[in-house]
Amino acid sequence: MAPLDRKPRRSQRHLKQGALHVRCGIVSNEEIIVSFIVSTVGFSVYLFGKKQRRVPQLITGILMMLSPLIIRHPIWATVTNVGLLIAMRVAISSGI
Repeated sequence: MAPLDRKPRRSQRHLKQGALHVRCGIVSNEEIIVSFIVSTVGFSVYLFGKKQRRVPQLITGILMMLSPLIIRHPIWATVTNVGLLIAMRVAISSGI
């Protein structure tokens, strides 16, 4: 039996389809990219809030870093985090 006659493993088939197979299911490339961007922005907002001792930025940064763990769909994650940034802006302009 030649090695070329073997079927690809299940994990290799998932990788060929543009998705990464992890323990809890399939994670698409879009989910990974959106999660990375949202978490990076959230971490930056968190660091700014911590350094300047500003509560709205601190809370928004923490929520943005945790949101990719809860919200998996890329569009809903983007909409939710834009809403968090708008709520932060409203809280800042209202004097909190």
